[in-house]
Parts: sequence; C-alpha cells; structure tokens
Amino acid sequence: MTKYGQKIIDLTTARADVEIKLSGKRISIISSTATAAVYLQLDTRDAVKLDLRQYRTIQASFERLYLTHAAQAGKSISLIIGDIDLFKAEPMRNLSIENTVGVAINPATEDKQDDVITALGLQSTEAKQDDTITALGTLETSVTAMETKQDDAITALALLETGKSTAALQTTGNTALGTLETSLTAMEAKQDDAITALALLETGKSTAALQTTGNTALDTLEASLTAMETKQDDAITALALLETGKSTAALQTTGNTALDTLEASLTAMETKQDIIITELEAVAPQAHGIDAVGTNAYATVVTASGARRHMHVSLQGSYDAIVSIDSGTTENFYIPANSSCVFDCILIADAATIQGKNAGTDENYEKLSITVW
Repeated sequence: MTKYGQKIIDLTTARADVEIKLSGKRISIISSTATAAVYLQLDTRDAVKLDLRQYRTIQASFERLYLTHAAQAGKSISLIIGDIDLFKAEPMRNLSIENTVGVAINPATEDKQDDVITALGLQSTEAKQDDTITALGTLETSVTAMETKQDDAITALALLETGKSTAALQTTGNTALGTLETSLTAMEAKQDDAITALALLETGKSTAALQTTGNTALDTLEASLTAMETKQDDAITALALLETGKSTAALQTTGNTALDTLEASLTAMETKQDIIITELEAVAPQAHGIDAVGTNAYATVVTASGARRHMHVSLQGSYDAIVSIDSGTTENFYIPANSSCVFDCILIADAATIQGKNAGTDENYEKLSITVW
C-alpha cells in the first residue's frame, strides 16, 4: 500500500462488530464529530475495544478492522491509515462530559440539568433548586444596584459636609434633612428584617441541600447586606452632624443639589429593599409538625416561621380532627379522618401557634401532620 491514505467513516447508521477491510500499521484520528463512543478492534472481534474519541494515534500492524457504535445522525470520524511498523496508543485529553448513557453533553447549553449533575457526580436533593437559584440571582442584582445608590448617597453627603461651617440651611433644607433621617431609619429597620430572613435561609442550607451555586449566592448576599448596613450607619452619623447646624447654617446651591441627589438615591434604594424582602420571603423555609395522638383539648402541632399563606394537613385514623391557626381561639378547619387537605391564600400570622384536637369527645385520631409555608 501507499505510505498513507484517508478513510472517512459515516456514523449515521449504527454498527456492531462490522468488518472494515483496511490494513496497515498506524491509525491517526485527524477529526471527529462523534457525540458517543466509537469502538475499534484490530484483526479479531474479540480484541480489546478502543474508543477512537480517546486517542490521537494508534500504532499496530493489522489486516482488518471491526467497528462498533450507536447511530449518530450527520456525524463522522476521519482516519489516516499508514504503514509505520510500531505499536503505540496515545490517549487524548477528554474535553467532553458524558451522561449516564454515554452521550456527550455541554453543560453551557444542555437544557437537562439532571444530566449535567449526574455526569459531574453530584446529587440534587433540592426539589425546587432552579427556583431558589433564580430568586437568589434576582436578590443579588437588587443588592448590587442598592450599593451603587448608597455610594451616590454618601458622595452627596460629602458635598454637604463641605458647606456646613459657612452656609445656612433654608427652610426647605431643614425639611429635607428631617425626611432623609426618617427614611434612613426606616431603611435600617427593613435591612434588619432582610438579615433575619437570610438567617432563616442559612438554617436550611445543610438540610435543603443547596448546590454550590446556591450556597455561594447566599454567602455573597449576606456579606453585601452587612456592608450596606455599615454604610447606612455612616450616613446616619453624617446626618446627625448636619442636624447640629440646622438652626444657624444655610445650604448654598451645591448643598441643595446634593440634597436632591441624596433623596432620589434613598428613594430608589428603599424600592430595591422592598424587592429583596419579597424575594427572601418567597424562598423562606417551611415549618412542619406532627401530633401523634389526638386529645379532647388543643395541642400545639407547629409554630409558623414568619407570616405564611399556605397550609397542608393530613390526618390518619378513624376519627376527625379540628385545626386552629390562632392558638385555639377559633376552630378554623374541620379535617375528615384519613384525608389530606391543602389550604391556600389563608392568613397565618408570624409565629402563630397552629393546634389540633379531636372533633368528637374521646374520639382520638392517630396522627395529625401539618406543614405551613
């Protein structure tokens, strides 16, 4: 034969130990669009199968080849067959990730997240992980925008500082300062609520099994909120300095402009914080409790962690139950024996005590399970 020749193998139709009438002493794989394994055996069908995607060059004397692969529409592999009398099989770096059935996938474009997680050796145990990560991404975007607004606010305060000793505050300036101080105080209270909500999320990290992306986003968000609170403390301190000069000092044109800028920034920041608190509540963990045996008097089953709007109740045994969502003050729901009920759009107060009791005297149910979210 000649020193070398090229063979292009079409992979559209599946093969199982199909003989390819080629002979030589060296095979070089020069290109491949295969998305699954392409196995080659030299001389006999019981020879070791070599996956052509894993090698650049195979050096060995052979009289025939046997090919095995799954159907891969429109895919092919190109070989150079030569006559160098040596044996060498050089592995190539694997740039693909395969799923459990051996098909190559691209994590950047693959729309089946479970395949990527399985291929990487991870285990997804969070039922709504995609929703959680999306919500965390929205929160992080909001926090970034808020930090920018705070930087604008602190710059505006610095402009005001330069005019404190020589300028007198006009009536409008005094009013604006009072409004700003009230706004900052209210914002600080909202941030405390947000940090509390984050703490609730933190308690679920180990049990809700958030993947690495979710955990990192939580840590970033918590650090960002803490940094924002420090900046607001600085802003409130600066306002206090301005307060001392309100009765005797007047803001010049630059000071008035800085106040307007500061007020606009704070208003935008307050809106962003409302978004954060709403998003945090949307991914807050649920509360769950069980009353093993019913009694004639109310017994606490679960305490709500934050204001909730949904409740699931399941009851086992031969007797009915009554559930109260306001510590036994009102008999809110009648639960039939051996049933499962979901209640949506109800008003469960923050830290509300949810209780259950027998519907009939001495008719003890066997198990009352309640979840709120």
